Amino acid sequence: MTGVPLRVFVSHLAGVAVFDPNGDQVGRLRDVVVGLRLAGKPPRVLGIVVEVVGRRRVFLPMNRVTSLEARQVITTG
Repeated sequence: MTGVPLRVFVSHLAGVAVFDPNGDQVGRLRDVVVGLRLAGKPPRVLGIVVEVVGRRRVFLPMNRVTSLEARQVITTG
């Protein structure tokens, strides 16, 4: 089967490295922010929380995430 996976398990993403487009690690994924929707619609992922240097946590909207893979997340800017 090829193509984009329909489901991503959040528990598998916890603690994975987050990289910028140049391949430099900017932090680790610590949480996923989800918005619940009405009328039986599936929840929508709004963004992720990344722990950067100094244990500071930063919200990163999903439109800044370019790739979610098994052992890494790649973001823009």
